[in-house]
Amino acid sequence: GTRKAKIRLNENYLLDDTVYHEFGHVFVDLLGLDNALVRQALKELKGSTIEKTVTEAYPDLSGARLQKEILATAIGEYLLSKCLQVRLEETHLADR
Repeated sequence: GTRKAKIRLNENYLLDDTVYHEFGHVFVDLLGLDNALVRQALKELKGSTIEKTVTEAYPDLSGARLQKEILATAIGEYLLSKCLQVRLEETHLADR
């Protein structure tokens, strides 16, 4: 059967990338860590600033949980940057 899930965000703790980051968790869970795209992304993130930052921020995480957090962080940052880029382009076009 279909499972229903709710994602709750505490607006007192929202950062610019929170919604995108939480989407990243759902996306990675849907694809699974065995997915070729996920494996490639993890390979590309190996040794990155994101991997280092997440590992330091969550010293209690390891294995699959750490990998998922690294990916969710990367997805959140990427999607935020794309949204900001679109807004900047829209602003630039509006200024013409």
